[in-house]
Amino acid sequence: MLEADIQLLYKSDFYRIVNYKCYCTICSLSEPEYNNSFCISFIRKGFFEYQVFKNDFEMYVGRILLSKPGYEHRTRHINNHPDITVVFEFKPSFLELLKEQYKSSAGWFLSMTICTQ
Repeated sequence: MLEADIQLLYKSDFYRIVNYKCYCTICSLSEPEYNNSFCISFIRKGFFEYQVFKNDFEMYVGRILLSKPGYEHRTRHINNHPDITVVFEFKPSFLELLKEQYKSSAGWFLSMTICTQ
């Protein structure tokens, strides 16, 4: 069974944009997952719960999710509502440029303290 369809929409030296269409309808909590890059995700359809830092966030149409590499998260689809999400996935070199440019105003957010089990 196909769990997701990932379609590349755009790719550059600094980032790529993908359309992620999830087919998961199981309402259980996923195993721990980790992103490999800094991502900005825009939820276009569906509804799911995103758990990170012992917090539960409801993600639904119009919400934006920021995620950093190396942080543990879990996902739970609610009431059989798979999601469609556009993901802007930034390469490490671009993230380093952001960290340098915004170290005085957003260094606290861009620091890459990795959380693990």
